[in-house]
Amino acid sequence: MNISDTKNTLNKDNSNYLFEKIKEEIELKNSLSFSRFMEIVLYDDKLGYYKSKKNIFGQQGDFQTASNLSPLFAQAFINDFVNIFNHSKENILEIGAGNGNFCLQLLRKFREDRIKFHQYCILESSEYLIEESKKYLKSHLHTEDYEKVNWILDIPHNYEGIIFLNEFFDALPTNIYQKKENTLYQKLVSIKGDELDWLMIKDSNEEIINSNFFSHLSNGYTFEFSPMYRSWADKIKGRLKKGALIIVDYGFHESEFFHHDRYEGTLMCYFKQHSNQNPFINLGQQDISCHVNFSYLNNLLNDSLDLVGYVTQANYLINAGILDLIKSVDPASEVFAKVSSELNLLLSPSEMGELVKVIAYTKQLDMHLAGFKSYDRAHIL
Repeated sequence: MNISDTKNTLNKDNSNYLFEKIKEEIELKNSLSFSRFMEIVLYDDKLGYYKSKKNIFGQQGDFQTASNLSPLFAQAFINDFVNIFNHSKENILEIGAGNGNFCLQLLRKFREDRIKFHQYCILESSEYLIEESKKYLKSHLHTEDYEKVNWILDIPHNYEGIIFLNEFFDALPTNIYQKKENTLYQKLVSIKGDELDWLMIKDSNEEIINSNFFSHLSNGYTFEFSPMYRSWADKIKGRLKKGALIIVDYGFHESEFFHHDRYEGTLMCYFKQHSNQNPFINLGQQDISCHVNFSYLNNLLNDSLDLVGYVTQANYLINAGILDLIKSVDPASEVFAKVSSELNLLLSPSEMGELVKVIAYTKQLDMHLAGFKSYDRAHIL
């Protein structure tokens, strides 16, 4: 048996283990919510995607994140981070840091520009990613900087500084609903024969039924709604004493989120740089995500936090000065061609530039951030 065959056998064994676990819960409860299904296949302690899958990020993995595409992404946030440091404590807390690449690129630039910081905390649920990022950062950061990086289990109470989340909310377990005969139905996971299948049941979720958007949806419209948005929003609001919250993620404001083009929802799966819409295959081997409804997220946050702005990733990065970062690179060099290609992926409307949004809040601070100085869309949330 060659290495490829061994790997395929292991992947099949892993998927079989997760399938049996899902099947066992369905037999006990008759069905599973999709959020519970996501919890198992993505976060199972033994073989969940984020707990055990190697090569998640980058060209050898299943998908790209901005911080893995180019160091310019992290570096573009520096001016706003320094501005926040001038008004609060010099701390950064990154939630869902993955392989630690944002931290690496940011702290390297901090050292190069002699920017002082007190502490960089990482809140990550995957033990595998924690261990990998510890090794990665220890081998690539200056010792003095690495000693200021701490992995923590929860958001500290009375936290002061910056809270940063990149592609975090889109990976949270979510439930799936459909409007049918002017009634709300939830799509549950069940077993048909020996395969996973959907089961539709009527649902009485008053938050959805009484929302502004539900009455305007056409029958047959499918959408995602995660109960974990509220729990995370409440925790962040309750723990942040003074500082700023910056969220970068794929998503839309409400009218875009519920556009007819997204009639079948926004759920997508990613496996080896290819996307599909079938969450019941490649169990534990593929990522599952849904776009963020930024209007809903804003409603959860803005009762306690002050909204700074809401822009596309392209607008934020350009406002923040990312184009200035490549001025020192020789246009005739091979490096410039590589940097330009990476920049195109970050800024292009057909890539990350328009699909990814940046939203920011402050608490106990009266300040503006450079990343939102032009093309702010906060008024449409």
